[in-house]
Amino acid sequence: MAHKPLNAKVRQQQATKGRRKPPLGPTLAEMHASLPSPVGVAAVEGILDAIEQGAHECGLRGVAAPALRSIFGMLLGVAIDAKEGATLSVEGAEPVHIRKADAQYVAFKSLAELTRLEVAHAIGKAKKGRTEG
Repeated sequence: MAHKPLNAKVRQQQATKGRRKPPLGPTLAEMHASLPSPVGVAAVEGILDAIEQGAHECGLRGVAAPALRSIFGMLLGVAIDAKEGATLSVEGAEPVHIRKADAQYVAFKSLAELTRLEVAHAIGKAKKGRTEG
């Protein structure tokens, strides 16, 4: 007597019988890694503050300096390795470990500030145009 061929669903059920199901959501370690640390955020903020201050000293005005800050924040968020992070060491201070979540938090925060500045600038121009016309 020949065996009937099993359909794909039955084969899959037989293959996975007795195996543990994967967890439905992220693990506690994964959730912790996705939260920014205050020390890492402060370190990234310090880097971006120095960049923005240098931009002001070079003569960039208006939203150009905050835009530069946002761009460098995004670059840091992309460049930092998700598993290993990065270490920031400054002369005379302890090295600080920066995780990807820290850099991404600061990048999104600086993008939000840049957006706020742009909208305020646009509203100001619109009000000025309305009073002149």
